[in-house]
Amino acid sequence: MSSSKHIHEEGVRALHQAAVGAGIAGRRSALLLGIDATVTARFPVENPPSAQILSDLFQLADLTLPDGSVPIIAWLRNALALVGSHASAGVFEEALRSLGQAVPARETASGRGKPPRRARFKEGGRVQATNTGSGSIAQGATNAISAGAGGVAAGRIKNSIVITGSGNTVRRSPRKR
Repeated sequence: MSSSKHIHEEGVRALHQAAVGAGIAGRRSALLLGIDATVTARFPVENPPSAQILSDLFQLADLTLPDGSVPIIAWLRNALALVGSHASAGVFEEALRSLGQAVPARETASGRGKPPRRARFKEGGRVQATNTGSGSIAQGATNAISAGAGGVAAGRIKNSIVITGSGNTVRRSPRKR
């Protein structure tokens, strides 16, 4: 394995901040998909997840495998898939471009190139959101509900609910009698 800086320190720190801000710091196994486990097994183990992501990024930032592949590209693509249309996606896209990689077009929540429909629910109303695709579901304020890819979230609406990625559905929960 050879070493030549693919992403410099300030870029690594920006990627770390974007990953933490998007809530994917705890998704290490998903971020490392497609990277040979014999490579990642040599990475230091850190705690909490935010420190682990920072350590992984510094390890990957200057790593080129003997076959010429650059593992941080897989990490960046995975991060982009996990964050969906979150504001931090631009940081991962820019890093991919700086490495000479094509950036996939962003999907809308509907997955069809059209802007997503906005559903309106009354504050205090019950809601169930199902994430069957990529992206995430999160609710603002105190009664937070959240779900990652493949998850289901349910709860009371306080201020807002944010759904990113594709394949997501939101429906009103039936009223309790």
